[in-house]
Amino acid sequence: QVVRGVDDPLPSDVYRVDPGADVLVVDGFDRVIDGGFGGLSHDFAAVVGEAAGKVATVAHRALTEDGFDPSPYASVIWLLGDEAVADHALSDAEQQAILAYLGGGGHLVVSGSELGFTLAQENGGPTFLDAVFGAAYVADASGSFSAAGAGALASIAPFSYSGPGGPYQVAYPDALGATSGGEVVFTYDNGKGAAVGITGQAVLVGFPLELVDAPST
Repeated sequence: QVVRGVDDPLPSDVYRVDPGADVLVVDGFDRVIDGGFGGLSHDFAAVVGEAAGKVATVAHRALTEDGFDPSPYASVIWLLGDEAVADHALSDAEQQAILAYLGGGGHLVVSGSELGFTLAQENGGPTFLDAVFGAAYVADASGSFSAAGAGALASIAPFSYSGPGGPYQVAYPDALGATSGGEVVFTYDNGKGAAVGITGQAVLVGFPLELVDAPST
């Protein structure tokens, strides 16, 4: 957990650190205005990290402002929640940090409901989506809150997300398509692409991973 001073009234985000971690979870979800969540703190990085095994967790600013080096980690999971244009879902500096990490042989998963929408509007954004994920933005709202594995991940059974028991509801999960170098690896139950990736490099998931419903919901 991030520890603040005893006189600081602001709540803390909850992180996870495991000995021997080879997966890094990057918490990039800061949106507190006009989004689905709106809280001042969250435990999403810890929750996703628990599902991923042994992990370490850092705030996204550590990579661009504090010189944190992700290269020792075999894989990075970067969580964006529903951050969109006004929140700079992935800043230019963060995009450069991602390119450097992948250039060193790292593996990346990014999840967020508005990254495709955001980058589609930025100069160089569609090129970044193509080069990193083999992905293209298709639509701002998939119209579906269920998905299943496809392609290389076809063995993943159907699941739902953003249900009533979740920490927040996402309004506009991105629909994605594959470019010549990518492959759709999740599809929504209406057939639209929910996640696209380049084998051995990176995957972009068009909805927040922290919202995947537990089996009971």
